[in-house]
Amino acid sequence: MKILLSNSRPHPQEMDIIRSFLMNEDALFHLRRYDWEEGQVADFLSQFTNGELEKVVLNHHHFLATEFGINRLHFSEQDRSEIDEEKLQRFADARFILSTSVHELETFNKLPACFTYAFLSPVFDSISKEGYKAVNFDLSHRRKDIQLIGLGGITKNNYKNVFEMGFDGFAFLGGVWAESNPLEIINIIN
Repeated sequence: MKILLSNSRPHPQEMDIIRSFLMNEDALFHLRRYDWEEGQVADFLSQFTNGELEKVVLNHHHFLATEFGINRLHFSEQDRSEIDEEKLQRFADARFILSTSVHELETFNKLPACFTYAFLSPVFDSISKEGYKAVNFDLSHRRKDIQLIGLGGITKNNYKNVFEMGFDGFAFLGGVWAESNPLEIINIIN
C-alpha cells in the first residue's frame, strides 16, 4: 500500500501530483487539512472524479463522506481517545474502511480489530516535523490482522526499505511535498 498525505498548505501543482499518485492501483490519498472549514474541504473534494474519491481518505469532517461517496475514514490518536470502540465498530459495520495512527508498537497491537490499517511513526527522521527522530521499531511481535504502514521521513531513497523492516506499506508527506519537483518523485515510485 502506498499513501500520500496532504501537506498542511496547498501546493501549486497539488491536484496534478495527487492524480498522478492515485494512478497506482494500491495508492490512497489522505486529506488532512485540520484548519480547513467544511466548505473548503467540500470544494477540494469536488475536484476529484468518482474513481479518485474511492481512494480518498478523510482525516476530519467525516460527515462529508456520505455526500461525496467516500468510504475511508482516518481517526488520529486524539480522535481515537474521544470515541468509543462501539461507535468505531458501527462505522466498520456500515462498510467504512477505518485507519488510525500510533507511535508505539504496543498501542498498535492493542487496536480494535475494526481498523484496516494504521500508521506507525517515525520510521526515519521526519522531514516535516523538526526534531522528530526515527525510532527503531522491532516488528517481530506485531499483529498481522491490521496492515502496518510506515510513516515519517519516507523519501524516494528509502521507501523500499519499509518492506524489509516488516511494514505492509509506506506513507509520504515531506518526502514528496518538500521536494522541488514533487511530480518527479511520484514518477519514480509509480
